[in-house]
Amino acid sequence: MSSAEIPADEDPDQLLLWDDAPAEPTPGADGDRLWSIKDVGRYLDVPVATIYQWRVRGEGPRATRMGKHLRFEPEIVRAWVSEHREGA
Repeated sequence: MSSAEIPADEDPDQLLLWDDAPAEPTPGADGDRLWSIKDVGRYLDVPVATIYQWRVRGEGPRATRMGKHLRFEPEIVRAWVSEHREGA
């Protein structure tokens, strides 16, 4: 997309390079989709930096490294949330 194609009311630094899918797959979507760290941050409503800090400390949901990218299985993230509920 050239600068001539960017609408004047949009900040070029905030444009997405790819369509970000919602953290929760939509009904009928492929349930095998892995989540990015941004998807996990949106699902947990925490900053991505927090998830990186958890990883350094050995906390947080387990991820799979795909080259330089982290990918999370939605079921593992949900299970991690269930395990960390207060009073659980």
